[in-house]
Amino acid sequence: MPSKIESTFQKRVSFFLSFLLFVTLGSRGFSDDKPEKTASTGYSSESFLCSILSKKGGGQELSIDKSDLQLFIDGHHTEITQLTPLKQYPLRFAILVDASSSMKADQSQIAAGLSEWIKSLSLSDRVKGLIVGASTKAILYQDYCNTSDLLLKAIGDIKWGGGSKLYDTMDWTLNERFMKEQGVRKLFILITDGDDNLSAITARQIASLGVAASTSIFILQPAQWGGNYKAIPANGFITEQTGGSLNSDTDLKRLPVYLDQIFEEQNHLYQVEFKTSSRKKSTTPDLQLKARQKGLTLHYPKQLFCQ
Repeated sequence: MPSKIESTFQKRVSFFLSFLLFVTLGSRGFSDDKPEKTASTGYSSESFLCSILSKKGGGQELSIDKSDLQLFIDGHHTEITQLTPLKQYPLRFAILVDASSSMKADQSQIAAGLSEWIKSLSLSDRVKGLIVGASTKAILYQDYCNTSDLLLKAIGDIKWGGGSKLYDTMDWTLNERFMKEQGVRKLFILITDGDDNLSAITARQIASLGVAASTSIFILQPAQWGGNYKAIPANGFITEQTGGSLNSDTDLKRLPVYLDQIFEEQNHLYQVEFKTSSRKKSTTPDLQLKARQKGLTLHYPKQLFCQ
């Protein structure tokens, strides 16, 4: 039987406490060890994650170093001190299925696509995943594991119907699973029509937590649901802020293909470290990363946060 997640969302005091959590944990960067305490430099982090892909595709390995990139913070050129490929680190991924009533008509197609994709994965101690569902209640159907049979069973156990606590479920997953994982790549994939009518947590808080947990969030929003006026701006904000992407033109028949593409992107993940400045900083400085090479696509968070 799937275990119900104890609802802690109403107990979260305010956005301010969530923001404090973000700036405290965001300074960890991508490291296996807990950092020693250092004097504040103003930014909550001196590093961020970026995926660097060739527009030619094919999963080709890129020859790229820090001199191939230009970083601007609030429009000011900022020195990149180190660019580190992260492919060698283990991968932890979460699949969140929006199981609310508005999704129920497509449950068979979603389950079939997810099952086909999971059967194709090479799971191991280095690659582990979990399955969580969001409807009136958030339910953890399967915690981190590297056994495809357990993940497949979890998909079959999903209970469909009810309202939507999409953001609350994301909040729980980020705080209770991703935030606790260090020295690994973290991938959060949502399959949703984007509607959320019950959550106490906001899209802005989710975006902050995503960056704090060094997690890229990818949202697959099938084309037939793309007209949801509430969802698209909020989901776009989340993905822009976390360095993931929003695909609002997804054909459910090609669900395994989209999932493969997202998974492959994690093999082209880098940590970008930069030199901080004594310049007065805004509360949420804008981040812009440019490639000197032509034909590259960059996914990275569009803002930083200050302490």
